[in-house]
Amino acid sequence: MAKPTKRVFSFEFKLAAVQRYLSGQTRADLPKELQLSSPQLIDKWTRQYRTAGEDGLRPKPKGSTAANREWWPRTC
Repeated sequence: MAKPTKRVFSFEFKLAAVQRYLSGQTRADLPKELQLSSPQLIDKWTRQYRTAGEDGLRPKPKGSTAANREWWPRTC
């Protein structure tokens, strides 16, 4: 049996969900309509939106960056 995979939501989906929530749709109804696993996702996305605007909902790059690697000791 295959392991369930973590559902990934697009920026547009998150933004639409947050906008619906902020326009007055209830926190209890929205996750059911959007088939979300938890109402806490709406809370998390709303917090990110209020803190960083639309950029807070955009996907973050995965993996290490050059800035993160500078402090990492090299082993040769």
